[in-house]
Amino acid sequence: HDDFGGSHPLSWAREQFDTGEFARGGRPPKGEFIDDCGSNDGCTFYVGKNTGNQTLCVYEKGKQLGDKASPWVRYEGRFGNKYRAIPTDVLRRPGEFLAGMFPVLSWISGVAEKFATAVAKTKAGMQSLAFHLKRQYGKLLHFAQTIHQTPDEIARWVESVSRSGLPDKLKVPHVATVMSAASLRSQLCASW
Repeated sequence: HDDFGGSHPLSWAREQFDTGEFARGGRPPKGEFIDDCGSNDGCTFYVGKNTGNQTLCVYEKGKQLGDKASPWVRYEGRFGNKYRAIPTDVLRRPGEFLAGMFPVLSWISGVAEKFATAVAKTKAGMQSLAFHLKRQYGKLLHFAQTIHQTPDEIARWVESVSRSGLPDKLKVPHVATVMSAASLRSQLCASW
């Protein structure tokens, strides 16, 4: 489940764990927290062991993709077949199985929003690439603006240094096939 707005941030999951909300059958699961030590690259929190039957992984997806201010948190269920067979329905209704892992996750919607996830991933990739563009070539772009003073001159110069294709960070399934260029532009350029 992708919590794009961060209504249930990683800190919420840790608080629920600390107060025993992830316990089932009276026995609390193991927990592990991986801190980014202030780098803002994103923290990760695991509930359960990878060697067990199921593990919940909660991580700061937007930050992982390079958007240091992103509230986007992903709740990801990992199911093992050590003690049981995994039904194929987990592929048809993953949200329901994720919400059923622990009662505290009952707020998770059973409807996966693949297209919203693809747009959010593309947006985070654009922001990360823009950050690196500014850091590495910002001075060159500023200098080019002082030389090429009209919008047409700047556009011709940008066109002369551009290459076709997509950066790897923007190669996201579903985006190009589902959304029109105008719709994608409005989604990605809203924050510029």
